[in-house]
Amino acid sequence: MALNQNQKLTIEEEGNISLLFPEDSEAYILKVFGLVVLAAFITWIIFFKSQNDGIFLIGIYTILWFSLLVVLYEKIIFFLKVDKITASNNSLYLFYKNHPPKKYSFNKLGIKISFDVGGSGQVSFYDLSKNKKIFFCKENEVDKNDLHALLLHLFKTVGMDTDIIKNGTYGEVVPCVANFNDKSHSDSLARYYDKYYFYNLSGYGWLVYPLVVIAVLATLYFAN
Repeated sequence: MALNQNQKLTIEEEGNISLLFPEDSEAYILKVFGLVVLAAFITWIIFFKSQNDGIFLIGIYTILWFSLLVVLYEKIIFFLKVDKITASNNSLYLFYKNHPPKKYSFNKLGIKISFDVGGSGQVSFYDLSKNKKIFFCKENEVDKNDLHALLLHLFKTVGMDTDIIKNGTYGEVVPCVANFNDKSHSDSLARYYDKYYFYNLSGYGWLVYPLVVIAVLATLYFAN
């Protein structure tokens, strides 16, 4: 995620950092519609066109189908729940139309930064007290400058390493406020604080089971 670590924020910006989501609603809806069409096409293949395919191909179709469902769920649910994010000096606020904002204290907030195959940054926020993902967006779905300003404000406020913005969190959720009294972390992991794993927090841990079943069936097929 391209970020100038020497970037300076004014006092006004630091006190009220906002991010509109998505930047282009029409483009976002078209992207979701495209994913729905793709998921429907794969469903058609699985049920009507895969009878003569090997279990390996069927397994690939199924994994892709599950992955699309997860992506669709996230894109739709957050589009219907969040249209603006604002950060104060100690909390993150999620807004949606005229509903009261949802407030998340930084000391209960986790963040995950990763990159897709095209190098575009993906940012997720988690409510660590409930083990729940509260927001997810890609860098190309929002104003990049606003997203970078929000992240930099957050990290400057809680004292996190801004190198995480450039390199990501290596597939893990990092608490925004370090808790070094928690004995679950080791000295070698202290730089990235206490680590929480994706499947424990996202609510999609159940996906592991069908994927394991598919892998076992594929192994038995090729073994025979």
